[in-house]
Amino acid sequence: MTFDAPTIVGWAGMVLLVSAYALRDRLSPTRYSILNLVAACALAVTCYASEAWPVFALQIVWGSIAVRDLWRVRGRGRKRV
Repeated sequence: MTFDAPTIVGWAGMVLLVSAYALRDRLSPTRYSILNLVAACALAVTCYASEAWPVFALQIVWGSIAVRDLWRVRGRGRKRV
């Protein structure tokens, strides 16, 4: 295994993703979603660099879900008129 930049970013993404899941009961919804989004982006970099297209697509979906959740949390913080 080579430790080039995409590999290091991928390992960091994996640690973030597993950490977010392990800590999901202790994290606020915002922090949980941010960790998932950053992890998905990091893993997408690795998948793109290694041309792992199915897993790249999975990371796009995973990141999109995190963005949707962040959007929902943001909407709850506002008063609706």
